[in-house]
Amino acid sequence: MTIFCTYCSARKREVETPIPAIQLYRSERILNIYKAAELIGLPCFIMSGEFGLIKAETPIPYYDHLLQNEEVDDHAALMAKQIKAHHISDIIFFSVTIEADPNLIPYINSITSAAQQSDCHLKIVHIDLTD
Repeated sequence: MTIFCTYCSARKREVETPIPAIQLYRSERILNIYKAAELIGLPCFIMSGEFGLIKAETPIPYYDHLLQNEEVDDHAALMAKQIKAHHISDIIFFSVTIEADPNLIPYINSITSAAQQSDCHLKIVHIDLTD
């Protein structure tokens, strides 16, 4: 299965109970990628620094966590399991460049490692959509 994917957003709705990830994140980038995936009939996943790789429709609680370099190995291992569980063969990952946002380095390292661990093809597409 091929998926569209992007990383999470620091801007979130502060909710008391879990809501679908696509509703939790207050991000035009995420919403635009979700809509593009819908248009061509592909599932959309969001890479969360807290929960790993989640379907955009999956309910999650509010959290505040920026993935750190020292967490990459464990995070990548979690995502590799999630990739296999969802039978994902190809990830089209939308991201701004790390020059535009250096906080993305652990996210890029994690998804790259997860794809390698799970024999999944990863294509990183650089975009201009920011939060």
